[in-house]
Amino acid sequence: MAQLKDILEVEARRFESSDYSTVYLYQEGNFYRAYEFSAWLFCRYVSQIKPTKRETKVESAKDGTMVFVGFPISSREKYMPENCELKIMEDKSMAITLPSGLYPDTDDVSELEKSFKNWKQSVLMINSKKPRRLKDDLRNDIQSGAHAHRMSDVLLNIMAFPIEQKSPMECMLFLAEIKQQIAQLL
Repeated sequence: MAQLKDILEVEARRFESSDYSTVYLYQEGNFYRAYEFSAWLFCRYVSQIKPTKRETKVESAKDGTMVFVGFPISSREKYMPENCELKIMEDKSMAITLPSGLYPDTDDVSELEKSFKNWKQSVLMINSKKPRRLKDDLRNDIQSGAHAHRMSDVLLNIMAFPIEQKSPMECMLFLAEIKQQIAQLL
C-alpha cells in the first residue's frame, strides 16, 4: 500500500504532466480509494459518490486538507466505466484511464485545475475527532433524570460515526456500545 505522502505527491504533480484522464485507486483494507484530482475525476466522470475532506499534515497538501472517495473492493465492477483502460499495479493499486467518449479531450490545464479547486472547496470538512461520552457520564445523566434528552446524544454519536472509514470489527464494537447505551436509557 502506498503512503499518503506519496499518493498526494502524485496527485499534486498532475498539472505538470499530461495525465489528466487517469484515476488512481489505492487499495486500503477492503476498499479502493481515490485522492484529490483522482477523486474529482471519479466523482465527475464515473460515479457521484460522496467525497470526504480531512485535514492532513502531509507537506504536499498545499492547503492542509485532502479529499478522497472510496468504495468496497467487492463493488469494483460496478464502478468501472465501459471501454476504460485498466492497469493493476504490484501494490494492488489501479490506474483507470477514462475513455475519450467519457472524458473530454482538453488542453486547457488551467480550466481543469480551476474546476478541481472549486469542487474541493465545495466539499465539507469532516472532523472525526469528536469527543465521545464516557459510559459513567451517561449513567450519571440517567440517574439524575437527564436521560430524556440524552437519546439525542446517542443519535448524534451514530450520525458522527464514520462507518465508511472503519473496519467491520470497529463497526461491530461501535454497534455493541450503542446498543448498550440505548438499553441503559430505556
